[in-house]
Amino acid sequence: MESSACSAREHQAPPDATPEAVSYPGDAVILKVRTLTLFNDGAYFNEVGLMAPEELVELTSRVIEGLKELREGVAESKRSVESMPFLIRGYAVADFKSGTGMSYDEWLKFLDDLIASLEELSSKLAERGKAEAGEIPGKLEKAVESLHKLSEYLRGLPQKARLAAGFLSEEQIRAMEEGPKHAEEVDALARAIKHLAEALRG
Repeated sequence: MESSACSAREHQAPPDATPEAVSYPGDAVILKVRTLTLFNDGAYFNEVGLMAPEELVELTSRVIEGLKELREGVAESKRSVESMPFLIRGYAVADFKSGTGMSYDEWLKFLDDLIASLEELSSKLAERGKAEAGEIPGKLEKAVESLHKLSEYLRGLPQKARLAAGFLSEEQIRAMEEGPKHAEEVDALARAIKHLAEALRG
């Protein structure tokens, strides 16, 4: 996955700074997920309830790939936050959890569990031509909800960049302004996951 902003400068907050006023490096919040090219082919979604096993395996594989890219983005973001000065780090961590509904560690655990479940399902489908979906559709539906929150968070980054422009480098501002673009990529992944859930229930 391509990196977002490069190394960030440390910023000192003024004594009266509030969480809204204090900024943090753009690469701490930008998650680049290259999923648009994976899920733009509508042929996979025309009759999701009537998918042949091999089609279901391919869709599952595409979703797994997208989830792994998202996990990589979350992990990169977490590492970036951990390198920040203490005060700024606290604000960044709280803002991410408030905006996305989960902390970095909670996101990583959630994604790891979902990826493992889908990989097991895909393996069984490939070997036997069928498999019991069990709790996976419910997990996928929860993932769609969580990704929608993440998407909204990313869409709001340009406004945060404007409010905190005095604490940000031009590079960091540019990185945060790309939030809506990455939100579209997250939305594409969410659509694919929704279709997979429908196919498994069908």
